[in-house]
Amino acid sequence: MANFKANCAFTVNAGCNRCAIYQVMQSCKAYNPGTNGYPKPGQSPAQACRYYSKSGNYVIVKSRSPDPKQTGTAADPETGSNLCLMPKHYILMPTAACTGVDDNSAQCTGAASKAFWDGAVCHGYGSGAGDLGFGSSDWAVMINAPDERGQHQMHIHVAPLVPATSSNILIAAKQATNMQTVLTKDPTVITAGGHTVAAYFFKEASTPPKVAVDVYGTAAAIHIKYARLRSLNANDVAYGVALIPKPGGFVVAATYGFADVDVMDTTIANSPVARYCQAACAPFK
Repeated sequence: MANFKANCAFTVNAGCNRCAIYQVMQSCKAYNPGTNGYPKPGQSPAQACRYYSKSGNYVIVKSRSPDPKQTGTAADPETGSNLCLMPKHYILMPTAACTGVDDNSAQCTGAASKAFWDGAVCHGYGSGAGDLGFGSSDWAVMINAPDERGQHQMHIHVAPLVPATSSNILIAAKQATNMQTVLTKDPTVITAGGHTVAAYFFKEASTPPKVAVDVYGTAAAIHIKYARLRSLNANDVAYGVALIPKPGGFVVAATYGFADVDVMDTTIANSPVARYCQAACAPFK
């Protein structure tokens, strides 16, 4: 992309490469669901736009991934037709132009961002219009580190955890007992399969749990402590953020050495191609 330090609203980054999902966000924001409203889980499987929250300033869409079986001109995700919807993998995007966890603007990682994480959890649990229907199964909410993301518009992944075993670092964090709850103390550090999280557990009795904490701010503070524990320069180490719902509350973690594709369901739907797949530059459907 032209300027990694600029967000997708800048004309220098206009196009369909690293800012393709910025256009997807804009299309979902403009979409009119009509009298039928937004689909419930399982309804309208080929509809990418699942919800727009005007008050929360975010959209939820089905994520897309390249289909490696497509060849020829279709192999180019910019002009071909091999970006296919993932039935169970969603992304929540702010309607403001934001880059990612590294974006310090208030509308991206400041107070406004509380609505993103709380919205992801509420819709993840729910089974109504605009919801994702994951309930109490094994799933999580996460944003990749700057050096792990493939798109330059902030996108928070909401998806089932795969594999659903303790070899998955987010499952290991969910299953951890006696995780630190006192923010003035050092976070609990867990490593599995070469992946690491540093985390706290937040107790919340309601279902779905109300996410009232500053998730980005908490993760930033965790990162500083983790770097100190590992004798690292915090500015030299990239980190992502994860929120893992579990009975009695949720885990907030700084993540290291992995991306969503390593721990979440990325299965695509590709039959028929015309229904589920398209190019990054194609009009949103």
